Amino acid sequence: MDSGVNPTLLEACGLFATNRTRQLLCYEGKELTTYAKGQTVPYSIEYCSLFVYVNGGGQKGFFECIFQKAKLPVEKKYCDMFYSYGGNATNSTFGLIVLEKRYDCYKEHLNISRDREYCDLSLSKESDFYECAIKYEINDKPDYCIWKEK
Repeated sequence: MDSGVNPTLLEACGLFATNRTRQLLCYEGKELTTYAKGQTVPYSIEYCSLFVYVNGGGQKGFFECIFQKAKLPVEKKYCDMFYSYGGNATNSTFGLIVLEKRYDCYKEHLNISRDREYCDLSLSKESDFYECAIKYEINDKPDYCIWKEK
C-alpha cells in the first residue's frame, strides 16, 4: 500500500480479503497484520452482517450483535434490512412471508404490532382492509372503514 492512498481497515479488508471468512478475520485484526497491526474494525452493521453470514446465528445473532456489541439504537430499519423483499412485491407469496417476518421482528425488538401500514401492504383489495383493522385491533382506520362502522 505504497500508493499514497490510506484506506480504512474496513475498506482494506473488503479489498484484500479473498472470501468472507478472511474478511471477518481481517475485521477482527487477524489478517493484514502488517498493514493494520493491532487494529480491528469497530462493531457496525457491516461487521454484524458479516459475522452472522460467516458464523450463523440468524436474526437472533444479528440483533444481539447490533444492539449489544455495536450498541446501535433499536430501529425498524434493521428488521427491514434483515428481511428484505429482494424486488418481490408485497402481494406475492414471498413478499407476504417477508412482511410477516418483518412485523414479527418489529414486535419482538420494538414492540410494534400489526398496524395500518401492515394492512395496506398485505392486502390486495381495499375492502379487506376493514377486516384486517378489526383482526389486529387497529384504531387508526381510513375514512371508508370509519364510515362502515357507523
